[in-house]
Amino acid sequence: MRSFVALTAAAVLAVSAHQTRAQSSRPEVLTGTVKSDSGIAIPASITVTPAGAGFSAAVTVRANTEGAWTATMPTRAPEYYVTVSALNP
Repeated sequence: MRSFVALTAAAVLAVSAHQTRAQSSRPEVLTGTVKSDSGIAIPASITVTPAGAGFSAAVTVRANTEGAWTATMPTRAPEYYVTVSALNP
């Protein structure tokens, strides 16, 4: 039986983005790492949505085996909403 790794509220999500003062048409690359509270990488789906842009502007990616992920946003935004969902390994 496979064990399911639950994503807890204590999971670490590190997101780094290039800072910008105003929305721009240049792409922006966001990176992060998804880990459990004990530091173990978690298989996860990550959805990044520019604040105020709505779901149609969202980009969804998956974390690799080390928990690292990269999302390329077609345009820059001053803020992003990041949603992490654990996947069944």
